[in-house]
Amino acid sequence: MLGENPSLIQPSPASAAKRAPLVLIHDGSGLVFSYFWLGPLGRAVYGIHNPNFESGGAWDGGLRQMAEAYVPLIKSVVPSGKVLLGGWSLGGLLALEIAHLLAGDEDVAVSGLLLLDAGYPKVTTAEELARVISREDFNLPFSSHSASLGGQVQEAFRNALRMIDGWHPPTWSDKDTLPPPAILLKATDYVLGQGQELAAVVDVARQTERLGWDDYEHKFIRMVLSIPGHHFNIFDDDKVSP
Repeated sequence: MLGENPSLIQPSPASAAKRAPLVLIHDGSGLVFSYFWLGPLGRAVYGIHNPNFESGGAWDGGLRQMAEAYVPLIKSVVPSGKVLLGGWSLGGLLALEIAHLLAGDEDVAVSGLLLLDAGYPKVTTAEELARVISREDFNLPFSSHSASLGGQVQEAFRNALRMIDGWHPPTWSDKDTLPPPAILLKATDYVLGQGQELAAVVDVARQTERLGWDDYEHKFIRMVLSIPGHHFNIFDDDKVSP
């Protein structure tokens, strides 16, 4: 059992009761275990896991359908006021989609986005994506929390990559409701598989300053911060604050 959804990752310190909570969306695995390794962020932090993880059910409506399902989950813990959204990899894309759904919402306002090594997927060719999807594994260094769920995690990754392939990033048509400003945390290293080929889709755009987001019609990334490691080990013990 994956527990409550959203799960409370960090309670709000008493001195930070008025700070906007941060809701982190799961990565392609569908899980949020990695976020529990983060050091104190000085605000309430919640994590949303894929409610279809255990059943293995696909989202026929893709990332848009997932985002629509996650809006009420977010409102269950942040019913009103400002909120920050973010996520690792797929989670960053979902955070952007959710922010679009909440634009103009009467109760909840997304004041910022945190993209954890989440690249703009439209710089990836169909052939590159197909190579990753076809692998039996994804060179994933499963954490002790998720190792026993390896088969389910790999299937979740395959489903996620297929949805990313069919995703059309949201468009803000009203100039007064542009995407919330974002901070991009960008891993410094590449994931290399057998034969030294690139083993992570996001690495296709690793050499670009904003992981390909300059190709997106909205220029919403305000800051890029480099973080140690590659896409799959940025939450290792030696890379996150205690």
